[in-house]
Amino acid sequence: MKKLFICISMMVSLVATSQTPYIISHCIDRMTDKEYFLCLEKLVCANKEKTKGFLMTPMFKSGITPDGIRIKSVGLGSCNEDDELIILFDDNTKVVAKSFYGFNCDGNSAFDFTEEDYKMMSTKNINSIRLTNKRSHMYLTYTLRPTEINFLIRVYSHNKIEEINCSN
Repeated sequence: MKKLFICISMMVSLVATSQTPYIISHCIDRMTDKEYFLCLEKLVCANKEKTKGFLMTPMFKSGITPDGIRIKSVGLGSCNEDDELIILFDDNTKVVAKSFYGFNCDGNSAFDFTEEDYKMMSTKNINSIRLTNKRSHMYLTYTLRPTEINFLIRVYSHNKIEEINCSN
């Protein structure tokens, strides 16, 4: 429990709460000639007791092209399988996705979305997000704070690429 609280507390410091652009760091590893697009801002979703939670990380490919959302969950069962993510917007529309990650005991899940889903995410404020571990049937519904409701709008419509040196 103490470990979870410390982990979530550290992740909270990474969450952006202003209207500044979402930064995607473009990293070219000169040693391996591989190119990465790293997301530095994440959304931390936890219950009040900080016993359950998940870290939402938008992913990108080829610059600012969306490549799904990755989630790291804690306290929602010992192993994950067939996780489901529901994003409910302020106008009561929603996006529902099923994780394409297989069985794992690391709390990892990943979700792909359609072009229409990304359009909704880039134009609508979020009311709440629910992650359900379909293996354990445990879930967490997180209602976003006013400073967080535009997280996906910033991610998918106001992002910019920053070059970083990652070969050191």
